[in-house]
Amino acid sequence: MWGRFAAGALLGIPLAAALTGLIAWAWPGRWQDVLVPSLQLFFPLWTAIACAAVLFADTRSAWLRMLSLNIAAAGLLTIVRLGGAL
Repeated sequence: MWGRFAAGALLGIPLAAALTGLIAWAWPGRWQDVLVPSLQLFFPLWTAIACAAVLFADTRSAWLRMLSLNIAAAGLLTIVRLGGAL
């Protein structure tokens, strides 16, 4: 259980940051207008990700799936940033 929670806690930080960044960029209007609400969303989202990581079958699958979610979210955020819109 602690290995799965560690995967969620450590890899949940960049995942929550990427997801809040995607919300800020995808929101209609300027991204600066939703900066504070997205920062307020960061901690509850990170907590939810860390708690949800305990639901994986084993530690290895938790680390691999969290890593793949991080890669996908970071890639999508890069595409959105470079493309200008979602």
